[in-house]
Amino acid sequence: MGKKEVRLRELSLLMPAAGAVLLLVLAGWLLTGMRGRPGASVLAALTAAALFLLALFERRSVRKTRDRILAEREAEVCGKRMEHAVLLAQRARKHEERVYRLHHDIKNHLGVVYSMLEDGRNKEAELYLEKLRSELEERENGRG
Repeated sequence: MGKKEVRLRELSLLMPAAGAVLLLVLAGWLLTGMRGRPGASVLAALTAAALFLLALFERRSVRKTRDRILAEREAEVCGKRMEHAVLLAQRARKHEERVYRLHHDIKNHLGVVYSMLEDGRNKEAELYLEKLRSELEERENGRG
């Protein structure tokens, strides 16, 4: 659990605890005979108003903190997604480059074989193709 979650949990516990203390104070005043004293009703009304404001503050504070934490998490997730997308794009680009080089190499090899066959050097073309096949097998088996 991160620091932000701990702070949110602390706020969630602190506000109801403070409200409970105020309620206990109000109940104590009422039970100890504060009702008959002048200004006791004003004190009780102020305590009730403080409880209401405390509850309102608690809800707003917890909501704002929760929303901020969620926004930060979303930004972090978006950042990771973007990094992953960039990595995939880089890999795709490298793959495209390898395919292009392979296409270029094959085109050149075919040109060499075609030239040999056109000049009547059939045996040499056959040896060249065998050499290419052997090199491809070595690469395929991880030796090249």
